[in-house]
Amino acid sequence: MALQEGGERLKERLAAIRSYRQGTKEAALVALLLTALLVAAAIGTGCCAGAEEPPSAVPPVAKTQPAPSLPEAVYTQPEEPPASAPASLETETWVQQTEQYYKEGSVSKFAAAFRFLGEEEQRAAIAKAYADEQIAAFGAAVSQLDQDVPLVAEFAEQAYEDGRVNFFSVLTGKMGEELLQEWLVRASRERKMNFQAVMMQALGKDQELERLKEEKDQERLDEYKSYGVTKEGKSYYYQGQLVRVFLDMEGNRAFYTLENNPLGVVDVKITRGTEGKIQTIGYMEKEEAEALFREDFSQPDELAEKAGQDWETTILPVEVQRVEGGTWLWLGTYALQPGDQVSYNLQAKKGERMAAGFAQPGTEAPNTTFHTVDNRRQGEELAFATGLMAWKAPAGEYRLFIHAPEEGLEGIQGQIVIRRRLDTPKNGA
Repeated sequence: MALQEGGERLKERLAAIRSYRQGTKEAALVALLLTALLVAAAIGTGCCAGAEEPPSAVPPVAKTQPAPSLPEAVYTQPEEPPASAPASLETETWVQQTEQYYKEGSVSKFAAAFRFLGEEEQRAAIAKAYADEQIAAFGAAVSQLDQDVPLVAEFAEQAYEDGRVNFFSVLTGKMGEELLQEWLVRASRERKMNFQAVMMQALGKDQELERLKEEKDQERLDEYKSYGVTKEGKSYYYQGQLVRVFLDMEGNRAFYTLENNPLGVVDVKITRGTEGKIQTIGYMEKEEAEALFREDFSQPDELAEKAGQDWETTILPVEVQRVEGGTWLWLGTYALQPGDQVSYNLQAKKGERMAAGFAQPGTEAPNTTFHTVDNRRQGEELAFATGLMAWKAPAGEYRLFIHAPEEGLEGIQGQIVIRRRLDTPKNGA
């Protein structure tokens, strides 16, 4: 089947990041499952830092996540407004302020004003963020809701029916255990594995989640086979030819399954609909493929020696309108250990200084960070492209962040990559 020209959004992201080097390859994880887990991580734990009971999870997504759309699935800690609304400010005023902050992309101020809206006004604000696919604003608004309120159930139902795992993942942070169990039973009955994964993650059902992943892995391989894609060991083949770049693009475009074998001879791209079904499969243009792996293709001999390694790779596309000065934008919690790899490829249109890295959970303004890059604007450019860096900090859980140490940052784009070797034990075990 010929590859259709349906990936305009991916092309826009590639165009945005081609100005700096990249060096990533995606894992052999199940794409739908990966999306659900990553967005749940990005949104659930890391992003809702200003909520009274932040979710414990994207990606972005994004908690994917996302998410994610994960990594659009990112936002900063809301500013703390007064404990109660000033009497002089009527609901109409708060509506106007919420709309203004939404248009400006100031997510923290948007969240602060949102909590003073009435239920109908809150519903309208959440619905707009959902319709606009602005998961950052959507997550910020949801973070201000109480657990198990009707708005949570209402938008969870909509996201579930629309197949938007990243938005659904945001809402799980405001679901009690009973409601999560109900959703898990429904998703299991209807065989929606990506939603199952989100609920299992939220409920801490790690063993069930691992079994689900294995089941989905096999299901995905069977699906590939019907389209002429096979896998032998760690290598993919398309119509009998060894694949160099293999891109399986999720319907929500927030995450991708991305594999790179420098010894391959063809580049292949798969696109999917919102329900996760394959829509197109075919050959990728050489320029598009090499934009994904510019650094890897510049060192083919070294990469060939590593081709036998199997990696689980998380790609977090980042599209953030603004990070307020002095704040930390939390992008999720990840289990890392020596031997893993991370890379940051980010640029900001406005701002003088930008940092990205990891910190241990438990503080919103950490003094100690790990594998952090901190760069000032050089002429017209505020950016960094690190390439893959080996993780050297002790094994454990770490929160990923983007930080504006001085004035605010605007127009942040790029991607962050986290790669974990599958031949090393998890969590130092």
